[in-house]
Amino acid sequence: MKKGDKLVAYVENELPDLAWFYDTLQVQTGDSFMDIEPPYEVIELDNMGAEHNTDELRLDYNLIESLYMNDSNETQIAYFVLEGLKGELVMDYINQSLYGIVKEFEERESINIKAEILEQDEFLTIAYKGENTDQGYTFERYLTLDVRSATVINPETIVKDWQAFDSLFSEMTDGQVYSEQEGAMTYIEDNKLVITFVPLDDSAERLYIELDMELLAPMIDFDFEMPAS
Repeated sequence: MKKGDKLVAYVENELPDLAWFYDTLQVQTGDSFMDIEPPYEVIELDNMGAEHNTDELRLDYNLIESLYMNDSNETQIAYFVLEGLKGELVMDYINQSLYGIVKEFEERESINIKAEILEQDEFLTIAYKGENTDQGYTFERYLTLDVRSATVINPETIVKDWQAFDSLFSEMTDGQVYSEQEGAMTYIEDNKLVITFVPLDDSAERLYIELDMELLAPMIDFDFEMPAS
C-alpha cells in the first residue's frame, strides 16, 4: 500500500478516535468493500497509507506545578510548566503563556496566587485564584490554550460569525453586549465556553455565562495556524 491509497477497515465497534484505533483495535483490511453483517461496520479511511505517523494523533504531555517567590517571599505565585509535548516550538509558546500569570504580578507585593487545572486534553485550562494579603481583596484569572497550536482561546481567536455570537451573548445576559465588557475572561471547561465578567451596572456579583460548544459550533472555528519559528 502506498500513501494516498484507500484503506477499508471492518470493525466491531464504533470508532471513537483515530489514536485509539491505531493503538488497540484489531482490524481486517483490504482494498475493496465486501459484504459484512452486524455487529461489524465498514469504515473508509482516506489518505491513511503506510507512511501515517500515529504520534501526530496523540497529545501526551505532563504539567509540573512550580512556585514563583519574590525576594521578600511576600508574593507567591503558583504556575504550571508543560513538559513532554511533541513539538518544541509549540511547547515553548505554551510555557510562555503559562508563565504570563507571573509576569503580570511579579512586581507587586503581598500577592498569593494558587493555580488549578480545570481542563487537560486538546484544550488546557488553568484557573488562578489570588489574594492581596495586605489589602484583603481577592481576584481570579483564567487561561485556556489550544495545545496543538498554543493559541490562547477567547472570542477574538475563535468567533467567525460575530453577529450570531453577539446575539447569543445578549440573549444569555439580558441584553449585555460582549464588546462592552471590560475585563471579561474566557475559558473552556466540560465542553462549554465560559465567559466571566462583572456587569457594567457596577454590580458586585461576577457573572459566569456558560455556552455549550454544540450551540456555538456554527459561529466559531478552532482551525488555528501553527506558530512560525
